[in-house]
Amino acid sequence: GSSISDKSMEMLSATCKSSLEELDIGFCASVSDKGLGYLVSKVGRQLSKIHVWGCAQITEDFLDGHDRLDEGGLEIVGVWMKNGGGRSLR
Repeated sequence: GSSISDKSMEMLSATCKSSLEELDIGFCASVSDKGLGYLVSKVGRQLSKIHVWGCAQITEDFLDGHDRLDEGGLEIVGVWMKNGGGRSLR
């Protein structure tokens, strides 16, 4: 299994907060909405893309509630979202 976790998100936000531009946490089942939200809230605006393929644990709690939601400029790639009662790829 993956050793990437919420603790990893804390470490990245502490050590790469001004340089992290893109993040791929695909298939990292130990990263939660809370951990990813923490990272997004702490890193700079240069973070422009997060890949979350295979991360079914990342939910609308993160996608509709992270700190940069209203600002735009952050693309979340590879997540299934509810869309009119169905599911759609975002």
